[in-house]
Amino acid sequence: MTQKLIYTALLISILSFIGFYLLLDVPFGILFNSVFYTFLISTVSVFVLLSYACIQATKKWKKFIGYLLSLVSLAVLIVSILFVIDYRILLNGELNPKLTPEEWSEDLNYLTEQMEEIHPDLFSMISEKVFRDEVNELHKKIPLYDDNKIRAEFLRILALPNDGHTMPDIQSFELDWHIYPFNVFYFNDGIYVTDAGRGNKDLIGSKILKIGNTDVLEVYARLKKYLGSENEQHSKNRLAIILLSEWLLAEGVIDDRGDVPFELQKINGETVVVRLNPIHYLPYFYWTLIRKVENNAHPAITNDRKDNYWFEYWPEKKAFYLQFNACMEDEDKPVSEFISQLDKAVKSKPFDKFILDIRNNNGGAVHLLYPITDFFIQNKDINQSGKFYVLTSRKTFSAAVLFASILERNTKAIFVGEPTAQAPFQRGAGSPQMITLPNSGLKCLVSRMFLHASFAMDKRLSLIPEIQLPFTIEDFMSNRDNVLETVLNFQYTPKAAVNLDQEDLSRMKGRYLFSEGHVLSIMGDVANAEIEITDFLDNSLQYTRSGLYKDSEDLFSTDISNFVLSTFPEDMEDVDSLKICWGDSCKTIVRLPNDYKLPMELFKLGDIKTAIAEAKKNISYFKSLPYNMENYFNGLGYKYLKEDQIDLAISIFKFNVELYPLSANAYDSYGEALLKNGEKDLAIINYKRSLELNPNNTNARKVLSEL
Repeated sequence: MTQKLIYTALLISILSFIGFYLLLDVPFGILFNSVFYTFLISTVSVFVLLSYACIQATKKWKKFIGYLLSLVSLAVLIVSILFVIDYRILLNGELNPKLTPEEWSEDLNYLTEQMEEIHPDLFSMISEKVFRDEVNELHKKIPLYDDNKIRAEFLRILALPNDGHTMPDIQSFELDWHIYPFNVFYFNDGIYVTDAGRGNKDLIGSKILKIGNTDVLEVYARLKKYLGSENEQHSKNRLAIILLSEWLLAEGVIDDRGDVPFELQKINGETVVVRLNPIHYLPYFYWTLIRKVENNAHPAITNDRKDNYWFEYWPEKKAFYLQFNACMEDEDKPVSEFISQLDKAVKSKPFDKFILDIRNNNGGAVHLLYPITDFFIQNKDINQSGKFYVLTSRKTFSAAVLFASILERNTKAIFVGEPTAQAPFQRGAGSPQMITLPNSGLKCLVSRMFLHASFAMDKRLSLIPEIQLPFTIEDFMSNRDNVLETVLNFQYTPKAAVNLDQEDLSRMKGRYLFSEGHVLSIMGDVANAEIEITDFLDNSLQYTRSGLYKDSEDLFSTDISNFVLSTFPEDMEDVDSLKICWGDSCKTIVRLPNDYKLPMELFKLGDIKTAIAEAKKNISYFKSLPYNMENYFNGLGYKYLKEDQIDLAISIFKFNVELYPLSANAYDSYGEALLKNGEKDLAIINYKRSLELNPNNTNARKVLSEL
């Protein structure tokens, strides 16, 4: 009898596991939960029955196994019960603690202190007075708010800079968010349901009119403040926040998170009211983002695609189509191998258009951009006017925007689609650092560096395509990709601009001071005049090279949309200055003397002493550069140290310490060079300072113990 029960329970366990796996694409709802709990109960039953059978046996070793299995059964049972009660008990050992107002205030102080310390320039994003006023006001109101409202207000403070990378850790278990089981998208005429749980599939394509008694667009406007976005496109891409029950409660949109009415207009025009209960956010996060969908899924589907990068050749269209879906390396297909395959295909197939689709690309690792951008910049078969197209959308964010900006400034690509979710000269920062609030345990991300793939004069809030096309619900329901169709059918009309004549080129050719750290050069010949903007850094995100064309007597255009140069009428012979305009943002730049060199140019040329002397004259500029300049100077110092040019290495390391006085690594490297030069006492001082800044610096501790 026991044996039959074991086999029955085992069969149920196997079948329910198969059902669980098959239903995992929508990991919530009555059907999924029933199968999941059936699997848990049947699996525990198998262990219990096995342990019972073994304990009943006469042999001691079987009894021992039986007792062991009974312990396993008990452990599985306890874990299952705790999971059903609240999964946070398993992960953290406790539920969210009940805090006093004083403890919440301590957390708020810690949050704001960390934001100021970690963010590269917090108060360039928001007025310091406004920030401190908001924080002080929240301190006063903490005793008046419940815990849910306090958590929401903490996230509002975090969102004040509107930095897209400074945000709550949305996967944090401590938040214990709940959300209503719709996936939604902001189309050209409103907010629609693009996916729903198994019981509500008939609502896909419905327009959301109200949540509770509040118009859905008002809900969206009120909840945007809880999740920082750098432009409206980014807010639209984070649209699911309107479904978070905790934030709806905090805003007073709903009184209770259970059984909330949603007023919808179905495709046939019928208005219906659907009452929904929220689900845990983590399965929703998996369902709408992490769960990978087919590469050819409609762009309004927010999920990650199966492949980070792939391409096809369409012979009937004489076109290549490449999707670059994430700035991450595929394990089974390294970027270098992918580029090699692409290069061979491009050389072997005739094509009229090359379409690069980054609409699904939400960012990733910056270092992966360079081999891909280099390929497109250098490939003369692709990089032609009217032949190369880049598709962008509201999901194009972070490293993907850097990628797009590099192509915009260095190729002849035509951009099509929606504006991006971030600016090329990013107002927000990146590479966020995780912080955990000491009392509540809430986890937040704070940006720690700027990554600018354009220039300060580029005031755009998004990279704006030359051909803008909206998403419509009609296209979504018919699975039509209007952007891709438009490009395939597009007939390119060449620009009216012409090449420079010899007189213009002779007058304008030379170097101009574009900014404190950039030189603009006009070079080439009449058939191929170009501008180059450089900061003399290897793999610079800001390096620019573009064709230069004559539009009129004094006006010259480039391959960069809305980036133009103009001369002044008084410069009849040699041009002493140029007016540069990027859209409505303009400035005048002056010609540089032939022997003038910027500090970074001098570093690159190896004139280290002069470079440091010139850099110190404007050290504030260098301190404002991205923090990875520390790594640049550290690497440069070691280059000279390995070549036994110790004096130069010491000069560079000392300069690095002046730039980054809170860097343990800068002091460690400086100490190493001093020690190699026989300056033991000074080396000890620097190693000690390094250890003060980073007590975990084992190298400094080891060296000091030996000294």
